[in-house]
Amino acid sequence: MNNWLKVNDVSKALNISSSFIRITICREEFKDLVALEKPILINYNEEFINKIQKYITKGCIKRNDRKKKK
Repeated sequence: MNNWLKVNDVSKALNISSSFIRITICREEFKDLVALEKPILINYNEEFINKIQKYITKGCIKRNDRKKKK
């Protein structure tokens, strides 16, 4: 099932900033899930959700490591 949504719709659904999504979808792993024409569309499916959650978790771990070093 393909659900092509705009970045703002995906950010609202996942409660993530649209700027984070725009930066993350530029990665190679997302090339099959993103249509980069105007407007940018994301194939909002389970595969996309799993990949974006992986990057959120990785970012939280890095942020917490920086806080511990201070």
